[in-house]
Amino acid sequence: MTFDRWVQIALIIATLIGPISRPVVKLFRRSNQPKESPDLNQPKTLIRRIGSRLWNILQSPWYVPGFLILANIFSLRLELLSTAPITRHAVFSICESVAGILYGLILMFYNIAYQSAKDQWKINARQREINAKQDETDNRIFGLLDTHTDILRSTVDDLNTTAQNINLMLEAEEARAQTQDLRAKLAELESTEGRKKGRRQLK
Repeated sequence: MTFDRWVQIALIIATLIGPISRPVVKLFRRSNQPKESPDLNQPKTLIRRIGSRLWNILQSPWYVPGFLILANIFSLRLELLSTAPITRHAVFSICESVAGILYGLILMFYNIAYQSAKDQWKINARQREINAKQDETDNRIFGLLDTHTDILRSTVDDLNTTAQNINLMLEAEEARAQTQDLRAKLAELESTEGRKKGRRQLK
């Protein structure tokens, strides 16, 4: 295989590096991308810390709903164990305790669902940030690949130019050698002609 053929093969490979490697690198990075947990920002001021803690307590599925459930269970137990005659107030207290227990259970499940949705939203937001940073990194990598591809193309062009110059130099050397041979033959012919003329003059 000639040198020009190797140069053409190198140019084809350099042209195909960028378009082929781009989807492969992106697919590999997306398949191996870690799912990091969201990093919560802590409030700085004291008021914001207290407000954040109170809000977390209200959103917790265990504190407020648990307190409501236990308090109403205790009130219902007292009403059921009471030996006083059943009155409207006692019936209302029993219904109120049962409604409070049901409300605590509903609030507990609501807070659990809300916390799950909130955590999932934070994870999705963090994942979008990671994807944006990863896309930016991929774009930088692809830019570097394109730059290296351009450098390789320019190198291949320089090699082609160098090969052409070498061929021209070889052809020039061959032409010089042929010229020197012709000059040597011409000198021999001139010397031969000079000898013949000298002999003729002697005769």
